[in-house]
Amino acid sequence: MLQNGLSVANVTATAVAAERDLGPTVRAPQGLGYHYPYAVIPGGVRSVDGFREAISADSQVAAHYADFDFARARIFTLDRDSAYYVSYRLESGVFWTTERIFVRRGETLITDGASLVQARSGSRLSEVPRFPVSSLEPTASELDATDIARRSSP
Repeated sequence: MLQNGLSVANVTATAVAAERDLGPTVRAPQGLGYHYPYAVIPGGVRSVDGFREAISADSQVAAHYADFDFARARIFTLDRDSAYYVSYRLESGVFWTTERIFVRRGETLITDGASLVQARSGSRLSEVPRFPVSSLEPTASELDATDIARRSSP
């Protein structure tokens, strides 16, 4: 049981049902957040400043975003379903998918005009194949898998 009397199963079922209806930008119940196991930035980012802080706190992420132009950064909502090559993180580093992954309309993204970033996971999106890739690449469903987890204090 969670502090508010809900079970994890009830919260998960409610969140999954809401996501089906509202798309991937639905918010998790208060005090909880979505956890993406292959996120480049665990917990994702909620603002451009949060994105900048996450990059400065992690050398692997900093290397992955070395060319991102924060002077031009802005948050927006994807207005159409699209497919992109997606970056993901393993213990050994940050890698790219070898195939395009479906990204739904309504996804919150960050851009500098040249790069796209999924806010929920800090994963970079690309219309062209990128390197490095890994022989341990997760499937599309594994990349999109979510768990509900307690948010750490800000």
